[in-house]
Amino acid sequence: MKLFKTIAISILTIAILFGSVYAKRGRKLPVGAYLKSAKIEILSGDMKRYVTAIALLDSLFMHYGPHSEAMFLMGQIEVDYIDKTANPEDKYPHVERLVAYNDSLNLCCDKDNKDVKKKYKKDCKKFIQMTDSVNVKYWREFYNAAVEQMNYIKEIKNDISMESDSSVIERFNQDIRANVDSSSANYKLCLLLNESDARVYIGLGSLFEKVKNYDKAIEWMTKGLEYTEDRDKILLPIAYNYFNKTDYPGAIPYLKEYVDRNPEDTANMGYLVICYNASKKFDSSFIYNQHILSVVPENVDALNSIGHYYGTFSREANDSTRAYQDAGNDAKAKEWTEIKNNNIDSSITYYERSIASFSDDTRIHELYATYTYIRGQFVKAISSFDKLTELQPEISDHWSSLGDCYIQTKEFDKATTAYEKVVEIDPKNKAVWEQLVSLYGELEQPTKKAEAQKKLKSL
Repeated sequence: MKLFKTIAISILTIAILFGSVYAKRGRKLPVGAYLKSAKIEILSGDMKRYVTAIALLDSLFMHYGPHSEAMFLMGQIEVDYIDKTANPEDKYPHVERLVAYNDSLNLCCDKDNKDVKKKYKKDCKKFIQMTDSVNVKYWREFYNAAVEQMNYIKEIKNDISMESDSSVIERFNQDIRANVDSSSANYKLCLLLNESDARVYIGLGSLFEKVKNYDKAIEWMTKGLEYTEDRDKILLPIAYNYFNKTDYPGAIPYLKEYVDRNPEDTANMGYLVICYNASKKFDSSFIYNQHILSVVPENVDALNSIGHYYGTFSREANDSTRAYQDAGNDAKAKEWTEIKNNNIDSSITYYERSIASFSDDTRIHELYATYTYIRGQFVKAISSFDKLTELQPEISDHWSSLGDCYIQTKEFDKATTAYEKVVEIDPKNKAVWEQLVSLYGELEQPTKKAEAQKKLKSL
């Protein structure tokens, strides 16, 4: 509250200067006379008469310096203004002054403050207890109002989701904007009363998150980190807001801190992996995927991600192999071929575990089948291409690849069946018709061979 202590001193200085104008109109009065006259004006309940009460108390400050009861009365005037002001935004200057006067009261009553006469510190304990109670009361009122308005926004958004009339939707949206402004104003009043309560920063962040203003949500929640005793409550919302705006690098430090503090939370570790992959920080992604597998050994997402990791390196190694082959450097080409194959083998290992845990991921079956085919593991490749024909029977490439595998295992009857499915889906596939001509000859099926040759000539 250092800021408000400065404001309190400034307000007191201004008040004393303002009070001098009133003082010049008449003689200096006893302290009791100023207090009694100010109380009469305040108790009248007439807001217009508060100006006179303020001038009287300002004159007291000018003539006698800080005075505990006078400070308390100044705060009570602001209390009346707050209670009689409906709009939370209009309450702001009054709450600001209330806090400043309350801080001035605390400064005045400080036992180490030798500049204030002891007799002017009378009933300090009572006045401070009363002002503290008022602060707590208002904080709760403003906070509850802000939360209530947030909940109302949620209700309106639900209503919008069921509405099709554009004019009605616009009225709902206007209502949302009004409640956002009002809720935000109430939260900011809370901050005037207590700037170190993390709940307010979380509330403001959640408010702006509801209306997809992710930048504002991040701004407020980040401020709340300074005051929270439980960083986890804010770290994740900040990360999710970065995630929502597809700023994956921005989400990383918050997710990383959270998962490092919660090593069993593999779900959020998975989000961190996504952010690392999107930011092309594949080594970091690999490390956290290994963490996930240490907790959940058959986590499919982690297995697939590591499979992709090794697959990426195998493709890069393959590019290097070709470059050295083109340059005529057979030794280097051989070295990179071995690196490529080692990475393919690692990729196969993780995809195999993934398929065992979840067998319907077509993309993983495609990669697994391709890599096992490259490495000459045709039986394994057949298992995945066969699964692909089951999952996506309308895609001719799956049948074609399956036929290619059966050719490698010399299962010509099965290869023929697969290729026949290809030309059923894609009758103009000349390359497959050529394969069928050869296979029908191999299988001693002259009628089918003749038909295939006739079809081939027509293409």
